[in-house]
Amino acid sequence: MAFKDGIVIPTRHYQEELANVVLPDLDARNAIQLGSIFDPPEKHIKTGKWTYRVEGPSLDGKGIIVVVAFQEEKLCLVTVFTK
Repeated sequence: MAFKDGIVIPTRHYQEELANVVLPDLDARNAIQLGSIFDPPEKHIKTGKWTYRVEGPSLDGKGIIVVVAFQEEKLCLVTVFTK
């Protein structure tokens, strides 16, 4: 799995949204590790890559959605928001 064993790349937009929703990066990463993908993938408008919405809990149990994309062996963190 790219998240545990590979390279994780947080995009600038992801980092900006973390600051906007006042959410530590560890909360978002916890949501990825414990979360699930419920919706079909969507094609990113700018990059054309498939993105997936991972829904999971923050460290204190609040719902978070992290949008991720795979680039070879890398996991790109596209954006994040709360439920």
